[in-house]
Amino acid sequence: MRKLLVLTVILLSATLLMGQPWEVVRQQSYTFGPSDIYFFDAQKGILIGAEGAIYVTEDGGITMSVVREPVAGDPNLIKVHFADDNNGYAVGQAGLILKTVDGGDAWTEVSDTSLTKEDLYGVAVISDQVAYVCGKKATLMKTTDGGSTWIKSAYEFEGADLDAGVAFINANTGVAISDANAGETWYTTDGGDNWTFNSIAGLFPIGTISTRLYDIEAGGSTFAIAGYHRTLFLSTDGINWTLSGPFSYAYDRNISVDVIDDNNIVVGGNGAWLLKTTDAGANWDTLSYNTGNDVSLVSFPTPDVGFAYGNYGQWMATTDGGATFEP
Repeated sequence: MRKLLVLTVILLSATLLMGQPWEVVRQQSYTFGPSDIYFFDAQKGILIGAEGAIYVTEDGGITMSVVREPVAGDPNLIKVHFADDNNGYAVGQAGLILKTVDGGDAWTEVSDTSLTKEDLYGVAVISDQVAYVCGKKATLMKTTDGGSTWIKSAYEFEGADLDAGVAFINANTGVAISDANAGETWYTTDGGDNWTFNSIAGLFPIGTISTRLYDIEAGGSTFAIAGYHRTLFLSTDGINWTLSGPFSYAYDRNISVDVIDDNNIVVGGNGAWLLKTTDAGANWDTLSYNTGNDVSLVSFPTPDVGFAYGNYGQWMATTDGGATFEP
């Protein structure tokens, strides 16, 4: 009888508790998910995204100020790059090209829709005068007068979409890549006047099933390409490539890579995958990103200072080379 009474009290208590309304005591909230980021130092960075939005942070990502308001229906911005602390470009859908000469505080549109209205996925800024943009339907354009005029490459890039980016290590030597499942890259050694096809599909480990490429960056005299199966390829001339670091046979991928200098490279991928090398790829260390979300964007202005942006507002910063991260 006593056991039955106790059980009845427990059931009644649970019923009453379940009937009580819940109160939200903590709720995640974020209003801007960047498509690309560029940090100049530990404090200042540029973030771009949907509907043409551009934000600037002056305190290492703690707060952000809008410098270009998002407008419903406007093209999304996809990629941003700077030649120095002042001169940069951001590119996006429908051939949108924006330029800044004051470190991102103000932006001017320098698109040329008479040449292309295709979505642009890559930008490489060489100097205050020279820059390259690339995108869908084999689109690659160059300016030599600070964006006043653009010249579209006559090379057809085998009809491929140049939707995984473009990078240069100097004024003459550059690489453009496609994210099609073919390991497709093209290199130039004369400032984009001529391009040569160069597939790196054969460098993927035997037994992997995809040869897609996702991102390319350059720093110092080093190119780095992030690919499917968490592959990373390195080159110092855009012609000869080597597979570097660990890889996966599963459905994993490296998404974003940043080349700080010839020795220091950081790469992020799905499943909180975040690696760093300090010896030009001879060895790789796993960094503790403190979240299970994909690392979709990495930007390290120095070997010690870096920012890793993940899904659902999981944005982290490090000041000790990735040994620790803080939100």
